[in-house]
This record gives sequence, structure tokens and C-alpha cells, in this order.
Amino acid sequence: MAKVTGPLMSLNARGQIAKTLVFIGWKGLKTIRSYVVPANPNSAAQQAQRGILGDAVDAWHSTNLTGDDKTAWDRFAKTLAAAQSGFNAFCRSFINLTVAGKTPLELYDGQDTSEVSGQVDMQISTTTGKAVSVKWGESPGSLINTDTAAEDGETGDYKKQLTGKTPGSKIYAEFVVTTVANAGSQTGIYEFVVSAG
Repeated sequence: MAKVTGPLMSLNARGQIAKTLVFIGWKGLKTIRSYVVPANPNSAAQQAQRGILGDAVDAWHSTNLTGDDKTAWDRFAKTLAAAQSGFNAFCRSFINLTVAGKTPLELYDGQDTSEVSGQVDMQISTTTGKAVSVKWGESPGSLINTDTAAEDGETGDYKKQLTGKTPGSKIYAEFVVTTVANAGSQTGIYEFVVSAG
């Protein structure tokens, strides 16, 4: 790979020329290399992985995710070491679960329904008959508390109530499924404002 200055008499160049040379940026340097045809063995394992990725993308679009759900995934993505979007974090979680032999669950419509001062009534929708926990804390990167979310027999939603909190303060929470077949299915990180009544 050659380091270049002023490629093609311009300040910058990217892309290929006649399938012989490729101009790229590499670690902040302008470089040029010979064109190489990308390998695509299209093996059974590769096809299976592509299928899982396709299922993850379909799940993002077909799940009843609200704007708040997608914002929660964006917030979760910001807590990860690698820079990525909420969409990427969702797909990563879905793929990891599938590869581990788990069945990813749809978790959506996270919200706070409390109207009582100093209280947060967190809830999430998913299929019934699951074990769901809530990891929560006072910042997105510090969800140090874990409680069980109770299933509401009437609505099928899973709920957790926190009381005695300072009105107007923020609670961040993530719902996680702990049922063995679905262990690890999760939401993004929601921001709930403690009710002032």
C-alpha cells in the first residue's frame, strides 16, 4: 500500500479506477492499493449468518417499536464501547441470541403510567408467561438495581413500580427477559421522569 500526496492532482480521492487501483483513507492517511476482487464463498454458514441478519432487520421493522423504544435503543447503543446506532445494537442483540440458540422476544412500548407524586410505574409489552426483570439506575451507564417485573393479568404487560423518588428526577431502566429459552432478550434504556403528581 502506497502513501500518496495530492492523488490525481486533487486534495482527496476515494474509490476505484478501472478495477486496477483503489484510493482509500487508512488511519488518517490517504493511501492507494491495487484492486482485489472481494471473496464471496457463499458457504452454508455464510448463508445462515446472512439469514439471521435479515431476520434481525425484519424484527426491527415488524416489531411494534414506538419512537420511545427506538430512542431507548439509541441510548443503550451509547453505553457500548463501539460506536453504533440503536438499530445496530438491536440487530447485534438479536443475532447474539439467535446464534446462542435462544429465541429473541419482541419487547416494545416501554412507558411510565404513573400519576402519583414521587412514583414511577414502568411497563413493557411482550408475550405473556415470561420472566422479566428490570435493571434500573440514575444514569444510563449505571443500571445497578435489578427487580422482577410483575405480569399484569389483564393487559399482559410487565410492570415495576418505584416509590419514594424525588419528583422530577430521572430513572433509567432496561427490561430483560430471564426465561431460559429467551434469556437475554432485552429493550434499550428508557428514561422515565418521576411523577410530580
